[in-house]
Amino acid sequence: MPDTVFDIATRDGPIKLHRPAAGAGPRLLWVHGYTLDSRLWAPLWRALPGWDHIGIDLPGHGGSRAITPADTIAHFAAAVIEVADRLEVDDLIGLSFGGTVCLEAAGQAPSRFRRLILSAPALPGGPEDQDAADCNQELRRLARDRGIGPWLAERWLQVPPAIFAGAKRDSGLFAQIAATVGAHRWDELFCPGFAPRETGLDKRLTHVTALVLLILGDDDIASFARTAELLRRRLPHATIAFVADAGHLAPLERPAAVARLVADHLAAGERGQ
Repeated sequence: MPDTVFDIATRDGPIKLHRPAAGAGPRLLWVHGYTLDSRLWAPLWRALPGWDHIGIDLPGHGGSRAITPADTIAHFAAAVIEVADRLEVDDLIGLSFGGTVCLEAAGQAPSRFRRLILSAPALPGGPEDQDAADCNQELRRLARDRGIGPWLAERWLQVPPAIFAGAKRDSGLFAQIAATVGAHRWDELFCPGFAPRETGLDKRLTHVTALVLLILGDDDIASFARTAELLRRRLPHATIAFVADAGHLAPLERPAAVARLVADHLAAGERGQ
């Protein structure tokens, strides 16, 4: 059965959602990484057939509303909370930037979510990869000087930074990612709210009640490993799991291995561990 694709009208505009045939298990809300969209979760969904999966396209991504100059990560997190409330979802799964959005959602509503599964999230004001920071600045300069065009996707997909280094080892996966990035709208490059900055999120995380699993590829960028350890210490109920032979996008690079980690974490949560 094909995915169901539908919109939810949030207070800030329409959000696109993708949902495969629903399983009988818990309902999970999946939040993709920067310049990606929820269609790339499909291998994970196939590897976890017993759950009810819903993928959200963040604003400015996929089929969701455009980003506005007023938007910040906090607005993205509020949209995730609103969608979760509307669909009665208590469990979030986020990848990279999507994991950061999930963290912010948990910071805004510390007792709202039961379980969080976060693969390589960044922490605003926390450890930063210099190559990625330089690339983000270059993307802004390119957008300012040349406008929106294929040169932005070409630059973002280069290594360094090592965001896509692991995915490039699988030509089929990288082709899917490149096609998704190639269709990205890049509105955020003109929005000052998306410049990295301290938000105080790390202090708010001490109140989060969710059971948290932090996932890292064993070949991920060093700054994300440092962030995971910082989060493990800051979050009251957090553990770290490593995925062998994986880089920054471990859930996309090693879906079967990550699916096992997800299933185990959800089962532990059901047992109240």
